Amino acid sequence: MTSSRNLLLVAAVLATVGLALLAGSDATVAVVTAGLTIWLLVPGLWSAAALVNSDWRRLATTAAVAVMMSGLACDWLIGAILGSLTLAGLVASWATISRWRTLPLVAVTMLALIPSMALPLAGISFTEAVTEQVVLGREWYVDQMPTDISVGDRSAALSAFDDASESYLALVDRFWPSLVMAWLACQTVLFLGLGWGLARLVDRGVPRPVLTPLAIWRAPFASVWVLIGGLMLSLAGGGAAAEVGWNLVAVSGTLLVFQGLGVQVWLVRRVMSPLGQTIYWILGALVFSPVLIGVGALFGLADQWLDLRRLRRPPASDDEDET
Repeated sequence: MTSSRNLLLVAAVLATVGLALLAGSDATVAVVTAGLTIWLLVPGLWSAAALVNSDWRRLATTAAVAVMMSGLACDWLIGAILGSLTLAGLVASWATISRWRTLPLVAVTMLALIPSMALPLAGISFTEAVTEQVVLGREWYVDQMPTDISVGDRSAALSAFDDASESYLALVDRFWPSLVMAWLACQTVLFLGLGWGLARLVDRGVPRPVLTPLAIWRAPFASVWVLIGGLMLSLAGGGAAAEVGWNLVAVSGTLLVFQGLGVQVWLVRRVMSPLGQTIYWILGALVFSPVLIGVGALFGLADQWLDLRRLRRPPASDDEDET
């Protein structure tokens, strides 16, 4: 058992240093490989190692040495990025062991991940980085066009690409904070799942994350006021105030949609058979997803005020049951 625990720790160190060497390589394939795996593998392995090793002083020392080796083997920027990813893995595991609930755990881990996203931008804004990628994408799109295409078809294709790019960049420009938060949240969930799965292979006694079933999950009531405040800012304000408002609406609205989906899960279980539930969710996801999300938002908002699932009511006493 001890050797297996040490194996995860060694794997985390090797992955950290090895991916740093790949990221600093002159080979394009190596750099791309590192870029595609580093964001998930490094925090996942450190999370797994922390879940099965109780000596946190040893963990912190080993992690610091691995990050320093990465910085010396490559450069300080990649070392700092790996340090952020390593810290996120350790923080997430500590919060899991401490029995934190899902939202606080994800939130504190996202804070640890912010440098790993901000440092590669090298001082430019997120929207500028996305714009550069769109420009590169347009160049690639032009290169992939058939050589025998007519001038009219070429102009029409480029015009359609430019229109789609303009709409996309406008969306990014308005909602980039929400998009960054969504990415960091997804990254946290994915590497936590990877780390917990690897840790369970070594030790079946690794604690499960504290997850509330969706059917009884409720967003914090403050999300309602955040939604109202965001709507007021977005409709009454302008410029930066409106952008802040729209992003507050997006974040709070997402929480309420998840609560509304929980209401639907609770309701569907009460009125449909397992086969009917399966058909309902398949059709909802594939055909009626806008309706499913819209109804979810309405149900989530209503559930905050009306407690549709009766979650805030105390259980009936024995005397009440007898009557």
